[in-house]
Amino acid sequence: QKVDENGRLAGHEKDFQTIKKELLETLNMGHNIIIGYTWPDPENGNKLAGHEITIVGYKVNEKGEGIFICQDSDDEIARPIEMPESFLLQSIHHAGLPEEIAMKDFERYLSNYPESPLQDSVNFYRAKLMERFAEREYQTARLYYRMEEPQAAVIYLKEFLEVYPLSKRRSEAFFLIALCYTELDQFNVAREYLAIAKENPPQGVDLEDFQKDIAKAEKKIAKAEKKFEKRVRKEQEKTRQRKDDKKEMIF
Repeated sequence: QKVDENGRLAGHEKDFQTIKKELLETLNMGHNIIIGYTWPDPENGNKLAGHEITIVGYKVNEKGEGIFICQDSDDEIARPIEMPESFLLQSIHHAGLPEEIAMKDFERYLSNYPESPLQDSVNFYRAKLMERFAEREYQTARLYYRMEEPQAAVIYLKEFLEVYPLSKRRSEAFFLIALCYTELDQFNVAREYLAIAKENPPQGVDLEDFQKDIAKAEKKIAKAEKKFEKRVRKEQEKTRQRKDDKKEMIF
């Protein structure tokens, strides 16, 4: 809703079908939605009064009317309440939609109004939102690495590098994926990613410290490779010994 300086309804920022679509998309993503809705208060000069509730579901009744299923922590009623979409959609003042819905709003605006003077502002906030998405993906990968799940971390990091090429975490992602491939005994791949990280230092870091981190990672890869080769030789020796033992048993 748009509210004027006198606290009265002045219109809506979106059409009702768009609002409904975003609410249903959010529910389908598994999220509940906290909304604030308003109504004209006749006892206060028809200025808008408001309340917050949580939308938890949606259904269509026997008359074909859309119904939002809501929870209201203030009404002391344990069961959900049902609110017709014909009332609720026009009454929503604000809604706690997930970031993915906000991104779709930005993209829809850029597509519908390519000549808008607000393009720069929309692009600025879109970029900030993209960085939040990127940070979430990077931290998820970092968590898997700390949990000693390097294969899962690699999956997230590769997607991160593909989807967020402008992220400020890009260099750190190359560095982290090198460490993951080291844990997976894929040392040549690890060196390739570490070389990319070395050529693309992150912004705002001390380059001397960064080069030290690179050197430590190179030593870690070399040490891990030696341990791996030693382990392989040991396994090969065991295999050879078992074959020799079988030959002796035959003769």
